[in-house]
Amino acid sequence: MGFTKKRLAALENIMASNLYDGYRAYKQGDLYLLTDGAIGVILTEKPDGIEFTESTAQSDKIFRQMEGEYNATRVIASTQYTIKELRNIIRKHKEWKKTLPNKGEGTHPIVKIAADPGLCEEYKIFGRNFIYVSARYLMWAIESLGTSATLYFGKADGYTWPTVMVSRDLTSREFSLVLPVNDRVLYGRELVMVGGEWVPVWDVEGKTNG
Repeated sequence: MGFTKKRLAALENIMASNLYDGYRAYKQGDLYLLTDGAIGVILTEKPDGIEFTESTAQSDKIFRQMEGEYNATRVIASTQYTIKELRNIIRKHKEWKKTLPNKGEGTHPIVKIAADPGLCEEYKIFGRNFIYVSARYLMWAIESLGTSATLYFGKADGYTWPTVMVSRDLTSREFSLVLPVNDRVLYGRELVMVGGEWVPVWDVEGKTNG
């Protein structure tokens, strides 16, 4: 497919986010893995300008988990977002932060991803069939694959909570994976954005974890 400027920018953003130390870019056989520990992308081609190291025990484990998700996931999420919609949510979040005395420190643009409970009863967590993910990470996950992709709701071995898999086509070997927002991010804050709406954190249903 090749790499547009937007695709490369999304991959560079993932590398620059550095959420967890030690997560970077690895060559996994004939594939390429980029991850910061909360978002991962598997590519069939090497993007220009990004240095890849040989695989490690840690990257092998992540790669196997992602491959397991890819092979197991076939449930399309009932909630789908476009890059334009996510960019708008992030823009609203940025504008809203400026109105707060503390400039919105500690708040994050969050979106809700759900699956039809009739299609995947086994994915329900504590009686519900949805999770929350970072709007920014989800945007990067889509952009890293191109201009559009489909969101899938699934659960990989080793994860307590469901994840969101992003793929242009399930016959392609290129896809990305976003872990749910955990309680360190979602809880202990005054407000979060859910689907473009600002709500007190105590109004957010349940508790998410990664």
